[in-house]
Amino acid sequence: MFHNIQSPSEFLMIWFNNALLEEEEQTLFNRYYTSYLKSFPPRIQYFYDKQLEGAMKILSKIDNPKVLEVGCGLGSESLFMALHGANVLGIDIDDKRVNTAKCRKDVMEKQLDTKLNCDFKNISVLELDEVEQYDLIWIEQAYHHLEPREMVSEKISLLLKPNGYLVISESNALNPLIQLALFKQRGFETINYHTDSQGLKRPYGNERVLTARRLIKNFKKYTIENKRIEYFRIFPNSHYFDKLLIFEKVFPKFLSLFFTHYNYIGQKRS
Repeated sequence: MFHNIQSPSEFLMIWFNNALLEEEEQTLFNRYYTSYLKSFPPRIQYFYDKQLEGAMKILSKIDNPKVLEVGCGLGSESLFMALHGANVLGIDIDDKRVNTAKCRKDVMEKQLDTKLNCDFKNISVLELDEVEQYDLIWIEQAYHHLEPREMVSEKISLLLKPNGYLVISESNALNPLIQLALFKQRGFETINYHTDSQGLKRPYGNERVLTARRLIKNFKKYTIENKRIEYFRIFPNSHYFDKLLIFEKVFPKFLSLFFTHYNYIGQKRS
């Protein structure tokens, strides 16, 4: 089932099409991926794959790459990277999500009849030991939740090996419709706290999205230089836009405020 999986969307579709988890974990999985379970057409699959594309290209050039995923959620990208030879640690401050990620790993190992070099921990990035350093740090739609932001940015730099890469996929704060939608959702309360099932309380950014330019500045002061910004996707996840993928692919990248997402690829100076 998990053999010869070539893309993240193909990997995710296996979980959508098969109830592979126990009831509690399956319920959480279905809730986490509600929008994709309702609609995951080829156009949205393309953009889902686009998020991880840069990171996978980097990993393909490194022998036995060591990866940290910050804000791993249910572990989809961590497990996909481990399936393709990376040694991955996925971390998240939500203990139920971490538990579900571990259960998914168990399911895969039984099906593959082999161990995956992948571990999951219920921990904040600020709590990680800097003795361990990584070839790649991957953050997908989670940087805007990480607080305190300056401390987190510095910590990420300390966790990267010299010449290591940081890849972040984020919502585009230049887009006025995204800003309006987020303001309606959270108002002026941009930072609150997340409390897990054990009662541990940690600061949590409340959809505190930022522009690519701000992200570049945030990390440049911590010796991580911008290598590339890639803007992608214009329209929401709706069948009305399924035939507009070609238009989104060729839309001029300098009109960045029209795009809903971007990928940042940075590299730490040696």
